[in-house]
Amino acid sequence: MQCSVGVRSSAVDQAAQALQACTTVSLAPGKTRTVRLATPAIACTDSDAATGWIVEPGEYEVIVGRHSRDDDARRARFVVG
Repeated sequence: MQCSVGVRSSAVDQAAQALQACTTVSLAPGKTRTVRLATPAIACTDSDAATGWIVEPGEYEVIVGRHSRDDDARRARFVVG
């Protein structure tokens, strides 16, 4: 299971998304399990030489699934004003 975070629009040249947390889960066919992944707040920050770490305003997306391109992955978007 993986959790990736990406900024949808950025003034800074950066990767579209970055892996922030992952774990291995073994399941028997047809079984389900709740998995908790902790994603640090720094996942939404960028380094600014003048001020240190900043959260860039914009739209972010969190993707949780087997991998970030998984059609069954859960996606959530949020906006930082």
